[in-house]
Amino acid sequence: MGGYNMKKFLKKVKRFVMKNKLLTILIALILLIMILGIIVIKLWLFPHSKGTKYGNRLDGIENVELTNSRLDEIKNGFEAKPGFEVTGFRVSGKIVNIYVTAGDISNDDIKAEAAKLVKSFSDDEIKFYDFQVLVTFTDDKDPILLYKNKNSENLG
Repeated sequence: MGGYNMKKFLKKVKRFVMKNKLLTILIALILLIMILGIIVIKLWLFPHSKGTKYGNRLDGIENVELTNSRLDEIKNGFEAKPGFEVTGFRVSGKIVNIYVTAGDISNDDIKAEAAKLVKSFSDDEIKFYDFQVLVTFTDDKDPILLYKNKNSENLG
């Protein structure tokens, strides 16, 4: 029964097209121009939509790539003062996020320990990556975020 209705519909469409050739051609041209216009506008507004998330900003990362084993080596080799514990790392592009939990330790000691932690990376890694150290406390103190750009000397 559905096939019969489809045949009937197609006959009606064919009859309409034959009766209104000029209108049909005009509608087809308008649809074609609209589709091409949408494509052109998309390409104009988003010219590099097929590129990577970071573009070419990560060129050279394969030379100083931070693997999980390298991060574990740094974490296990770092001897911190009591009350300063490295809990994890996360690398996102050229930013190394270092997560630290601090207990009863002064802010100056935290900055010193965080600077010492960043210095435990190789010179090439320090020159390539930006470092963020997020310090959370075991008590009710507000967290601290320390940052070091690849071009700066110290954590700030």
